Amino acid sequence: MNDLSHWRQQMHWLLACMLLLLTCSSLRAVEGIDMTTGGHWRDPSVKKPWSVDGKNVYGTDGHYFFNVSTSSKKKSNNRPIEENRLVSLPDYITQVTPAANSVTASSNGYLKIDHPTEDLPAKVESGLLIIKQPKDIRTVDALQIKLGKLPQPYGIRIGILINNADKLKLSPQAVSLRTSDGNWKRRIIDIPDSLKGTWVFFNVPATHSGQSLILSLSSRNERITTLGGLIFDAPISEDPQMALSVTTTTPIETNAEVVWKADIHNNKTEQLEWTEWLAQQLLRSYRQNKARLQAIEAELATLPVTYGGEPTGSGGYLTSWQSSAFNRTRLMFKWQQPVEIDAVALLPLRLYLGDEAGLTENAYWPNDIEIRASVDGEFVSLAHLVDSQQDIRHSLPEFVTFEPIQTQLLEIRFTNLPKRMGNNQYAGGFSEIFVFSGKANIAPRARLTTNSSREGYRVFSRDYLTDEQTPLGLPEIGPRSSGGLGFTLVTRQRLHEPSQKLDLIYPEDQTIDAVRLDPAVIYKPGQAFPVRFTIELLDADENPLVSDNSYREIPLRNPGLNPYTAHFPATSSRIVRLNFIESSQPTELSRPWIQLSEMTPLYQGSPLPLIGRVFNPQKSQPRIARGLSDPSGIQLFWSDQSVYDGMTQSGKLLPHREWLEGLNRRQRLLEEQKHLSTAQVATLKEVRLLSQWITLALIVLLLSSALYYTIHHRLQVRREMRDTRERIASDLHDDVGSNLGTINIHTEYLMDQIKDPAHTARLKAIFKLAKESSFGLREVLHTTAPRIGRSQNLLPHLEELTKLSLFDVQYSLQLDPASNTALSAPLLRKDFLLFYKEALYNIQHHAACSQVQISLQQTPRTIELTISDNGVGMSQEKLAKKHTLRTLKLRAKGLKAELQIQSEVNQGTHIRLSIPHTAMPQADTNK
Repeated sequence: MNDLSHWRQQMHWLLACMLLLLTCSSLRAVEGIDMTTGGHWRDPSVKKPWSVDGKNVYGTDGHYFFNVSTSSKKKSNNRPIEENRLVSLPDYITQVTPAANSVTASSNGYLKIDHPTEDLPAKVESGLLIIKQPKDIRTVDALQIKLGKLPQPYGIRIGILINNADKLKLSPQAVSLRTSDGNWKRRIIDIPDSLKGTWVFFNVPATHSGQSLILSLSSRNERITTLGGLIFDAPISEDPQMALSVTTTTPIETNAEVVWKADIHNNKTEQLEWTEWLAQQLLRSYRQNKARLQAIEAELATLPVTYGGEPTGSGGYLTSWQSSAFNRTRLMFKWQQPVEIDAVALLPLRLYLGDEAGLTENAYWPNDIEIRASVDGEFVSLAHLVDSQQDIRHSLPEFVTFEPIQTQLLEIRFTNLPKRMGNNQYAGGFSEIFVFSGKANIAPRARLTTNSSREGYRVFSRDYLTDEQTPLGLPEIGPRSSGGLGFTLVTRQRLHEPSQKLDLIYPEDQTIDAVRLDPAVIYKPGQAFPVRFTIELLDADENPLVSDNSYREIPLRNPGLNPYTAHFPATSSRIVRLNFIESSQPTELSRPWIQLSEMTPLYQGSPLPLIGRVFNPQKSQPRIARGLSDPSGIQLFWSDQSVYDGMTQSGKLLPHREWLEGLNRRQRLLEEQKHLSTAQVATLKEVRLLSQWITLALIVLLLSSALYYTIHHRLQVRREMRDTRERIASDLHDDVGSNLGTINIHTEYLMDQIKDPAHTARLKAIFKLAKESSFGLREVLHTTAPRIGRSQNLLPHLEELTKLSLFDVQYSLQLDPASNTALSAPLLRKDFLLFYKEALYNIQHHAACSQVQISLQQTPRTIELTISDNGVGMSQEKLAKKHTLRTLKLRAKGLKAELQIQSEVNQGTHIRLSIPHTAMPQADTNK
């Protein structure tokens, strides 16, 4: 039995482990920081380490963002907090109250929040809540969050968006969350400063229902600190007090406060859920997909990225409103001479459409686009795009390549136009179209015509379609390899004549057909780009060969994050000269200045070798860029020579074709990544479901095995007990039974030989006892060891037992033969005989009777035993006492029978025992 108890303990332990394994599939890390998600909090294709529900989405219950622009309206600083908010609070958050010393402001277009609501599918711009700090105080309270009834059993998760501005040192260095009574505190310190958008997560236990939480921020610059908003998720699938984190080290516990030190750069080992580990071990396709996803991540890191802020430069091209989606629009590019083309790039519109859901990605992208070229008077189809740009709507370009073809006329026609929101009008358009001959973009050299255009409406014009200005940022790829920011010129007064110039001088003549000017990006993109200027190609004697005077008289609209490219006929030149006519002065109070990050001569779309030198007649000295810093620690400076080093302010300068090919590759990789990620998530769900079923099956198997072992063990114990009984019964049968039989034989012999009545009476008593003992032994053997003891007829035994017990009393005995079969079960037979012997014993020793009537009959429902005598009887008072005939009552209870006893003083006693057939088990001598 000790082994059985130990085995049961082991089974309980294994069962607990199985149940723990079954519930581990929903465990998630509790609190930490996320620097990878940025504005993609609702995009399931971007992996989120702190998702609580497995859907790879943040803010499933609600959100609260500050100073959000949902239309073309411009945001401003010091706006009242209740203006331009994006609020959808869950039921368990009753109120969010910003600090009294706080205002809202724009984040200057840095971070976009994707898909905040179902009614607002486009991205919107998240702003800032600015908390002003008293002097010499680094930590201030930013928000008070009033809680309602939190979901059971573990509560909610609150995410705080920080690092949401386009300037460093505005985000907090530490974030803490505490109850207003101070009994519960959580804090994350040493948060890295970054411009990528950072999320900080805390779990709030359900025990804090109805309380108020205080969110505090510790600043970096002792003046102000900011945050962008809050998101809420529930239910949490893990006890918040069990602080697990993949991005922090061991917590530092200080009194009642639990402090986490952010250490995201030291976490090199990947934490895997058990379902992901299981999928990796079992499924080759999952391993292949994961390896491919890792390769995609590595390749994406080598590709150019797009600018995610407010679009800059010219808008693009849009058709006039169409009454049908299937009206066909044509764009015709015609060159003066036949040209060889081998690629076309189509860039989607990315604009603020105030009456059409704010900033819209891939706005009015046609679903059916065909590119054709005229060859020998007939059009040849070069490409046909149907339902493109559907999976990844990041306004990335469609880059179409084909075999080089000679043509003078290129047609881009499109139909199946998107519908305008709110009415039955349709339109289609692009932000820019590039037509490449090798690496050179020859689209600006063609005459562009169309059968439909919204000329002059807002920022739309067909001329904007080939001005090489896109909403995707500068053609570059990071990171920077030097600290040179480019050329800067600060003047005392605004220039109005070509009094300043900048020369790029080569040691020998170079063939040049274009010059590219890249703007500086410091406070606002392109704000210090020259307003009026000319670009000249000169020979060695500084004689003009060709010039671009497009903006000599007409001011150039701020290009923002777009280079300006001047195109020339292929010219052999020694000097490239940039003449400044009018400098930029953003406001009346600001100083006039000019800034350029790069000046690049081109030939057939490729930059010339960096063998020239920059000459500035003013001979300006390099200047340290005060107030600016690089995250990598590079010292930033302005210098004349850094305007010609092949680097923009953010990275390496790229030709347009290489840049667009990289962005198109990014588009394809993102689409593949999304599909593979979706497949991986589906696989994990299947593995999790399968593992849960397997776990349940193992639990059932374990319980079945436990049940089988228990039954088998009990049967084995019974078998051992039976064997022991049979061994004892065999010994009794062979020894005691043989002796009793010998005693009976000798007693009968002596009774025949001895005639003395006194001795004869004693011999009869001995004979009687021997017969009863022999019969009782057989009954015991039959009951305890059926295979040893012989089953015998009950009725003759009752007759013999009655004769031996009532030898000096006159009696009548009526026995129904059918009752013998009904009472054949060993245990029932034993209990019945014990009851019968007890009744006869009471008559012999207590009744003092002269007559006894005994009857055993079988009825349809019972076996009836009646015993009546004419003895002294007993009073009703005595009969009512518990101890009276106590043994008979216990025997009747063991038989599950009904016992009736009637008696009166000097009137005898009548006993009636009724045994129901339902209490009679079937005889089974093998049990």
